[in-house]
Amino acid sequence: MGGAAVAAVWLHAWRRSSRRTGTVMMNSGHRRLVVVVGLLAVAALAGCREQEQGRPLMYEKGVYQGQQDDALTDDTLETLRLRAQRQSYN
Repeated sequence: MGGAAVAAVWLHAWRRSSRRTGTVMMNSGHRRLVVVVGLLAVAALAGCREQEQGRPLMYEKGVYQGQQDDALTDDTLETLRLRAQRQSYN
């Protein structure tokens, strides 16, 4: 369920409960504040997706922190050496 849908459901439930219990409804300024705070809370929780968890938050300058590359085979190394020789101007 998207953030806007959650906020709409929350606001609807809040309005129904305040009518049912007979509490005094808030003025429009307070209601607006409650809605803004609710929307900010939903937006903050939207940043907690699973694929964003476990990623590095602090980086070290000059240090690669990714996965290590696979080693090149001897055939691949020889092919690269020959290609570099052909590109030489000597």
